[in-house]
Amino acid sequence: LALHNYHDVYNTFPPGGIYTEKNEPYQSWMTSILPFVDQSNVHTMIDQNQSWTSPANQPAFQVVIPTFLNPAVERQHSTVGGMGASHYAANSQLLVKNGIRQIQEITDGTSNTILAGDVAAGFKAWGDPDNMRDPAAGFGTNSDQFGSPVSQRNVVQMLLADGSVRAIPTDINPQTLKALASPDGEETLGEF
Repeated sequence: LALHNYHDVYNTFPPGGIYTEKNEPYQSWMTSILPFVDQSNVHTMIDQNQSWTSPANQPAFQVVIPTFLNPAVERQHSTVGGMGASHYAANSQLLVKNGIRQIQEITDGTSNTILAGDVAAGFKAWGDPDNMRDPAAGFGTNSDQFGSPVSQRNVVQMLLADGSVRAIPTDINPQTLKALASPDGEETLGEF
């Protein structure tokens, strides 16, 4: 809902991560949606002209944002290196580094394209512009994969670009998962 409200206001989804010309990490997609998850007070604390790791921005990025935490993940994982954690990551093929996409650019269809999803390990801070993964890497517990934080589950909760959440089986056909990762690959999508 927050990502769609952002799109309604700015006519685009936020960049996955914002970096300077010198490749310095500045802001994440989650920083951009703070006002849309009732965290305007945290958003106003952030100096957008400085890196997320700058001393001036540390108080804001140390805040734990409950919306960015999965209740199935143990509480001790609510911070990463002293910063508020995220138990979700963006699809790096849709929310791209220093780039923006509009809904109409998702030519494969918003109900056939992953926007974000659960991660099982390798949690990043919500302010980290690198908080993106490629669903085409498959599901699992590697730091570059999406995955279920509950080991007994054989599904991963994924947010599709239409705003729906789907429980996608971990044994999904890899080609189908690759097709779901791509917003404009014109792949034939099988059942999932």
